Amino acid sequence: MADSHRDRSAFSSSVVHVRVGPKEETFAVHKDLFLNQPGYFASCFGGNTVEASKNLVTFEDEDPEVIRRFIIMLDEDETWESLTWAHLCQNYVFADRRIITNYQNACIDAMIKCNAAGGSVPQPEEIEFTLENTLNTPATARIRAFLIDLYAYKADISAILGTGEAVELYSKSFLASVLVAVHKLRIGSRLNEQYDFWPVRCGYHKHSNGERCQSRERETS
Repeated sequence: MADSHRDRSAFSSSVVHVRVGPKEETFAVHKDLFLNQPGYFASCFGGNTVEASKNLVTFEDEDPEVIRRFIIMLDEDETWESLTWAHLCQNYVFADRRIITNYQNACIDAMIKCNAAGGSVPQPEEIEFTLENTLNTPATARIRAFLIDLYAYKADISAILGTGEAVELYSKSFLASVLVAVHKLRIGSRLNEQYDFWPVRCGYHKHSNGERCQSRERETS
């Protein structure tokens, strides 16, 4: 059984369990960690529910590694360095399906850090997985906007377009949107600027009740 890592004295709540996958791998987590995350888990364990009565939630169709990373992210302050783009995309999709907005926003922040640290961008299959498995709502469109902007500013578009095989790896709609964004940057003489996503990350976050981050809104020029 997996367990969380933080000092147990920091919590006053009982332990709840998350059972995952066909092998029923089980994770023990302090309830406070879930109650502090608005969304699916807070709803499960914060009220008069079957899950709360049993201190157990079950995901038959989730990958245990996705849940493991989710719990570790809740339990530790800095764990992004070891995560790949595939990990981040998988966990963003998980958070989107369960409407855990704080965790979605944390994944966006981690994606920005991942790019800033090594200059990498997600591969075509990771983009396709993310866009095909997130809910099609105006709020969820922010992940699409982020990926398009990330490619427009940070990817080597010339290299992608110069190789027919590379072009075929991307969905036509995504690549077309990236090219439109690049064209707008070129018109505004901003194509080659060293764009910093971190100060404007709030524009890619999901919020409820009109709340905003401390960072300024994403520029929309």
